Amino acid sequence: MIKRGENKIKTLIVTGGSSGIGKEFIRQYLNINKNLWVINLSRSKPENLEVFYKFTHLEADFSSPESAKIASFALLDLLKSEHSKGEVMLVNNSGIGSVGGFVDLPVERELEIVDINIKAPMILVSTLYPFLRKHGGSIVNISSTASYQPTPGFSTYGASKAFLTSWSLALWKELAKDRISVVTVCPGPTSTAFFDNAGMKGRKDKVRHMTVEKTVEKTIEAVIKGSPLVICGFTNRIIASIAGILPNTWITRIAEIAIRSQKLNESN
Repeated sequence: MIKRGENKIKTLIVTGGSSGIGKEFIRQYLNINKNLWVINLSRSKPENLEVFYKFTHLEADFSSPESAKIASFALLDLLKSEHSKGEVMLVNNSGIGSVGGFVDLPVERELEIVDINIKAPMILVSTLYPFLRKHGGSIVNISSTASYQPTPGFSTYGASKAFLTSWSLALWKELAKDRISVVTVCPGPTSTAFFDNAGMKGRKDKVRHMTVEKTVEKTIEAVIKGSPLVICGFTNRIIASIAGILPNTWITRIAEIAIRSQKLNESN
């Protein structure tokens, strides 16, 4: 359990804070600091959160790189005008996926995965870097255990998360000199709306998953301790370790079998 006063973050920026992991980040950080300034970037505003001191919602459509750029500069202007002191945390949480063979899916949807899962975090980090360097703080990138192996039937999503994990860990070393910590979070299947959005409506109850509460709690602990990587769940840590040892072709076959066993590529 994270206690109040254990963190120096004064402004929390979350992408996709209207549901799932992003919304839980807001809830848990407000338990640490009720005076936190929360900035949410997503298409819709979070609902049913307890009353807090300061909240700003910036509408952002990360499926469009141009929209992402506009939102990132609007965010920077807002921070320059209203953030006075204290550290800043950026949580790149927005992400989407789709299930099925790549050639069977609309390429426009697959390109949106690249825009949201890869381009949007890059745009935000690039835009906010000077501000983060000045004030100090953290970048939290929500990746996935899917980043540790190719994922047939889930190919673009897994590849996008592989990029995000590699990029985030490289940033961890590059930005250490600037007092900016970077934490890469790799949850396994988590109880969020992701399954429905990926075209697997009704499947999330048939997949073993962690709760968003536990995922966020482990992430906040990592931020406070300065840990650069969080792989949520003992089994997922074992799988990630094995994936780094076995040949890629073996891991790809194993992943295909695992995905098929969950029947993720079947509709109800």
